[in-house]
Amino acid sequence: MAAASLAILWPRKWEGKTNPRDLIETYVESVHPAPIENLHRDLAIHMHNSYLQNSSGLEQFICLLQIGSSLLTLEVVLWMIALVIAL
Repeated sequence: MAAASLAILWPRKWEGKTNPRDLIETYVESVHPAPIENLHRDLAIHMHNSYLQNSSGLEQFICLLQIGSSLLTLEVVLWMIALVIAL
């Protein structure tokens, strides 16, 4: 149970941010400002790439949460059995 808890709480590196300064310099304040459609397109592509990078980490995280929840349920059941036997 302790190992599952540590694995869940262990820091992870998630990808999901965009630097607003870079966006403004590239799309708005450049010599040839790009149309808003290009900004939307590039942001959508960046968000999809972030999703792909994070998806495997999220799968592992979900699995660890399921294992931790199962172990916690098992521990509660065992404590209940121990209390019944002790009475």
